[in-house]
Amino acid sequence: MTDRKQVESVLNKAENSMKYAEMALANARRVQPIYKDDLQKAQEALMEVSDELIGIKKAASKQQQYQLLRTEQQMRQLQNRFILRRYPLND
Repeated sequence: MTDRKQVESVLNKAENSMKYAEMALANARRVQPIYKDDLQKAQEALMEVSDELIGIKKAASKQQQYQLLRTEQQMRQLQNRFILRRYPLND
């Protein structure tokens, strides 16, 4: 069984990563070349936390699994926005 503090820690990491990614996307829409590195870092952070969520979900209780699943879905949606955005990183 996963410790409650572990789950909260991963959920907080996920929330912070998503906020950073949202900010990076917003900045990239305004002035793309300057924020190219931020976009890449945000994508990497989302992938890292996503992997942590998947790993911890296996040992979590049903209620914790539900919380982790919801957060994982939100992160996937955000990752999809990175993929579908109009401004490619390869200039």
